[in-house]
Amino acid sequence: LATAAYEVIRDHGLDALTADAVAQRAGVSRRTFFNYFPTVEASVQPVVEEFLDDMLSRVPHAVRVGRRLAPRAEPARAVDDEDLIERFTVIGLMSHRSMSHKALFYASVQGWQERLAGQISAITGAETDDLWVQGVSGALHGAAEAALAVWIRRTDGEITPETIRLSRDLLADAIDQLGRGFDR
Repeated sequence: LATAAYEVIRDHGLDALTADAVAQRAGVSRRTFFNYFPTVEASVQPVVEEFLDDMLSRVPHAVRVGRRLAPRAEPARAVDDEDLIERFTVIGLMSHRSMSHKALFYASVQGWQERLAGQISAITGAETDDLWVQGVSGALHGAAEAALAVWIRRTDGEITPETIRLSRDLLADAIDQLGRGFDR
């Protein structure tokens, strides 16, 4: 059902997300849909959680450890998993266009940022300052938010192979700027 909900949004837009549309796509009844999810918005939550877990698993490959942790854009730019970038883009679009989705996404991201901070601490060592770790975690989330906001302005939220590639490049550029300290 969660996959069907995501596919309805991806293929037809956020306005098309209804219990009937998801149930039809999944081949179940509307009643069955509501046995699993209290709201239509909640049906996308498992996809969001899966995406965030997938992103978290990539963190060790996306950071460089040294005297300081500097996110690198190369791993983001080299992501050839178009499905992953598409999910990032569609989920981000949902959170920008719907207050109810934004609230659900925010709750998921808060837990994810704590897990990300834990992973960064594990990479950099126990002596790393907690404030710095939380700052890096929040900054990475902020970079992703900035990339999505620019992507939406440039594409009006249209999902095509070209706009998905643009989303990947904007995310990489935002991470690169973060790693450089926003120097111009």
